[in-house]
Amino acid sequence: IKAYTYPTAHRTSTMLDRLMDHMDRRFYAAHYFHGHLMTAEYAVRAGALLGNFLPYCPRAAAAQQYQSPAHKLNGFVYHDNWLHNLLISASMGGVPAVTTESVRTRPAPLPARRLSRREWQPARIL
Repeated sequence: IKAYTYPTAHRTSTMLDRLMDHMDRRFYAAHYFHGHLMTAEYAVRAGALLGNFLPYCPRAAAAQQYQSPAHKLNGFVYHDNWLHNLLISASMGGVPAVTTESVRTRPAPLPARRLSRREWQPARIL
């Protein structure tokens, strides 16, 4: 195999391949974000949220100690139900998300625009 003639080259791991395969299936189902950029961003953020809060498979080694990746990161859960845990975590417990000062210093968002046919089509593999 030609790749192994370069011993210092970086190689992908199985874990990364599994994550990217899942994302590729989601992008294919969304027709590679045919539409506005904000719609594409919302779809990616929703996928990331679900990936962080969906429970581990009961057979996974991590499931013996943690309920989900968010539980592993935070060290605790708010509720036993993963959906309740997601909603509580996303609500910020009633704390306002932004202050007046952060709104003044934040740059203005870019306007959403429609993707052209060339931008959203997948690359062809030769």
